[in-house]
Amino acid sequence: IDAPEGRQTCQRDGRDWACGDAARDELRRLIGKDMVECRAVERDKHGRVLGYCKAGGRDLNAGMVASGFALAYGSYLREEGEAKSRRRGLWAGEFERPRDWRHERGVGL
Repeated sequence: IDAPEGRQTCQRDGRDWACGDAARDELRRLIGKDMVECRAVERDKHGRVLGYCKAGGRDLNAGMVASGFALAYGSYLREEGEAKSRRRGLWAGEFERPRDWRHERGVGL
C-alpha cells in the first residue's frame, strides 16, 4: 500500500486539508490499543521495507486502503475500488498520488 506522507496535503471542497495527518490518524484508529505485528516481504528500490501488518488479527493494510487513506499497491484492489466508489478518505477530494508527491519533493529517494 502507499499512504500520504505526514506533510502531504490534498484538496477537499476546494480547500487544502492535511491528508497525511488524516492517514496517520486513521492508522492509529485502526490499531487502537492492540499490538502491531508486521511481516517484511521485501525492500523497494529505495531500500524501504515492504510488508504486511496486523493489529488484533486485523489486516491494517486492507483497513487503510478500505478507508481510503492508502492506495493499493499490487494487492487490495477490491478495497480500493470500494473506497473510491464510496468517496472515502483521499477519494473524497483531489490528491496527488503519494509516490508522485515524494518524487516531486525528493522524499524517500
